[in-house]
Amino acid sequence: MPNYTLRCTSCGEVYSKRISYAKLNEQSCPKCGSQKKERVYAGYGFAIGRNKSGG
Repeated sequence: MPNYTLRCTSCGEVYSKRISYAKLNEQSCPKCGSQKKERVYAGYGFAIGRNKSGG
């Protein structure tokens, strides 16, 4: 089963769940109990830059 990282849109809590995709909508926030959430995609949107010295 995949591991999903989720962010509660009500309280901002970030949590991970190891569940099937079919049961993803049934999960609630462990902090406030809300079912409003969004997926957090780790590792995307980050760029590795170089400084002017080339390092």
